Amino acid sequence: MTTLPRLAALVTAGLLTGCFNNSKIVQANIEQAYKLAKDESGVIYGAAGLITDESISASKVCQFIQGSDPRCTHAEEYIPVAIWSGFGFYSASAVTIAIIPKDSSIAKDIAYFKGRVGDRKQPYVKARATKGHFATVLEVVSIQGDGRCYWQGLPRVGGTVCPHYGWDYREDMKSWDSRWGVLTVD
Repeated sequence: MTTLPRLAALVTAGLLTGCFNNSKIVQANIEQAYKLAKDESGVIYGAAGLITDESISASKVCQFIQGSDPRCTHAEEYIPVAIWSGFGFYSASAVTIAIIPKDSSIAKDIAYFKGRVGDRKQPYVKARATKGHFATVLEVVSIQGDGRCYWQGLPRVGGTVCPHYGWDYREDMKSWDSRWGVLTVD
C-alpha cells in the first residue's frame, strides 16, 4: 500500500473509531485494562480478534510502551490481539490489548474469524490484564457460535456474556470510558 492510501485509511479509521494516536491508546490500555474486572483479578472475557495489519505488529505496539512487557524482547514471535469486553453508547469500547505467540494454539483457534464484533461466530477468550503489561490470553472459551459466550446487544453497543463461565459485562465490569480511543476505568 502506498503512503497516501495508507494515510487515508488511518485517518478514516481514526475518525470512525476515535483512535487518533495509537501510542497513547496502547499506553493507556496497559495502565487501565487491568482495572476492568470488578473483582480486581484482572481477568476478563471478551470477543477476540487477531491484529494482522503489519503496521500494528507486536514489535510496533511494544515500541509504544518502550518494551516494558518482558515478551517485547522477542516481539517478532508474537501477534497482537484485541479483546472487546464491552461497547457503550457514550463510553465506546472496553478493549484490552494482548500479545500471543504467533504459532500458538490460541492464535490458530481464533484466526478463522474475519468479521466484526457482534458476529455470532466470533471467538471469545479469557484473559488476564496486568498493570504495565499487555494482557495474557489464558484460553479460548468459545468458538464458532457454540453458545458458551456471545455478544449481548448490537455490534457497537453491548458486551460479552459467557453464561457457561458466569461472566456478564453488565455485572462483572467496572464503568469505563474510551474517549478518543483512550481507555479509562472508574
